Amino acid sequence: MATNPKNEDVSEIAPHVASIAAAYGDPKGKYAAFLKKTIANYQTKPFWFYDQTLALSSSPAARTNKRSSRWAREDVKMPAIDTDMIPFECPQVFTAALEVEVDDGVFVTCDELKPLYETSVPLDPDTGKS
Repeated sequence: MATNPKNEDVSEIAPHVASIAAAYGDPKGKYAAFLKKTIANYQTKPFWFYDQTLALSSSPAARTNKRSSRWAREDVKMPAIDTDMIPFECPQVFTAALEVEVDDGVFVTCDELKPLYETSVPLDPDTGKS
């Protein structure tokens, strides 16, 4: 980032910088500032869509001080997540475009992604509830 790229296109490292920020965090905003300077609308680019800390669950930025789930007490049941409480919203990248290029020549719409975010909870045959 600090090296003069000379004749090379500096925007080519933007996806890598976004990955580093997602994995290791950006508490001082150094990476965000670089991305904004290099590609002003970087948050609308496909690489930004995938470079999110939650997608990197084992990264240092995603870690917490809590024990991991594999060390959790087995006698404590985790509460079920009510998916009706969390409505699906299109990712921010779709505010600037109807389709987003996720790979070379591969475009998706928000409607195409929606089923990937929805979960189906099996119903109890006796009560008809999840």
